[in-house]
Amino acid sequence: MPAQPLLDERDLELLSAYIDGEITPAERTQLEARLSREPALRHELATLRQTVSWINALPPARAPRNFTLTPEMA
Repeated sequence: MPAQPLLDERDLELLSAYIDGEITPAERTQLEARLSREPALRHELATLRQTVSWINALPPARAPRNFTLTPEMA
């Protein structure tokens, strides 16, 4: 069995765009074909989806104070 190629920066960007629904139909078709045959790519997609899920589950963060500048401050 041949070794799986390592994922590069483009692969990671493509997976992120895929999760966000920001790739073209052609890119989607190509990526889904790769996902069907590359376990490392599927694993990375699952990892990214889990990360997005954890981030979305966090409560909204509040700023420690109001950072709006008044005209006098500007």
